[in-house]
Amino acid sequence: MTGSIALMVVLFLTFSACLDLVHKLLPSVSDFTPDITVACEDNANAIGLDLPEKISEIPGVETAFGIMDCTACPVEINGRGGRVDLFSYADAMLDRYAGSVVSGSMERVYGDTGYALAVYNQENRLNVGDTVNIGGEELEIACVVSEGVGSISGAVTVACSEETFVRVTGVQGYAMVSVLLNGGASEDTVKQVRALAEGYAFLDNREANRDTYGSYWVFRIAAYGFLAIISLIAVLNMVNSMSMSVSARVRQYGAMRAVGMEDRQLTRMIAAEAASYAACGTAVGLVLGLLLHYLIYAAVITTHFGGSWPIPAAPVAVVLLMIFASCALAVHVPAKRIRGTAVTDTINEL
Repeated sequence: MTGSIALMVVLFLTFSACLDLVHKLLPSVSDFTPDITVACEDNANAIGLDLPEKISEIPGVETAFGIMDCTACPVEINGRGGRVDLFSYADAMLDRYAGSVVSGSMERVYGDTGYALAVYNQENRLNVGDTVNIGGEELEIACVVSEGVGSISGAVTVACSEETFVRVTGVQGYAMVSVLLNGGASEDTVKQVRALAEGYAFLDNREANRDTYGSYWVFRIAAYGFLAIISLIAVLNMVNSMSMSVSARVRQYGAMRAVGMEDRQLTRMIAAEAASYAACGTAVGLVLGLLLHYLIYAAVITTHFGGSWPIPAAPVAVVLLMIFASCALAVHVPAKRIRGTAVTDTINEL
């Protein structure tokens, strides 16, 4: 019984780490992935700065934001020549990626400042405090994030606010505009966006996003379905084992009731036995499960996406709640059966 409980805990924590990995690999499951993208076909920053505002006014559009870029921009990194893919982030994007900061602080990136952020890259890595000199303007890396707009040329990805980007590069237009639709968006909404985007490349990403999101949920349902089966087996095993344990000592329980033991005390005895199994199984499972969770993060997630290992508080809380409910059920069933049986019947039972 201890082994089955430990196995349930280990599997639950391991699959939790795997789901985090899948979420990193499928960026379109993010609630910030655009449904529609308007882009310049020649990769120029030629989209008017007022286009996102006009699109945001269309009914059914949740938000629209533009991105300026400078691909393979020649710079000096810490005094040495190099190249970066420089992007501008609107305040809404900075707010979104604030939850992906792995080091440093996002606050200094907002507004017209001398700070920028870097997207974590295993091969070409920038750290907090590094400097990037672009056309005589020096930007200091204020933070590193684990996700963001990906590199186009393969160079280091750096992003700053729109105000800083305009000051550093002199660019006065967007390379692309991303549009997020709300749940009530209709095809008429898409047609209005397409009309405003006339002359630019128009990409409808909704179907591709739905396919990717569906794939993610298929994996998630399969994983949690497997965990549900394992959990159910563990619960039934605990209930059955406790019932068999009580049945094997039913005459002893009857004798103790005959000499004055109360049903409440008898229930506590059964609860103590079940709790000992649950405590041992939980302790073993948490040690092994957290170790595997850490190893998966260290070997795959933090290596490729940066960041540090987060203690999986939510999965641990869920699995502890499941074990507590299983323990309560395992105590209730046999204790109720004994309380419903007369003392003489338990003593005379073979």
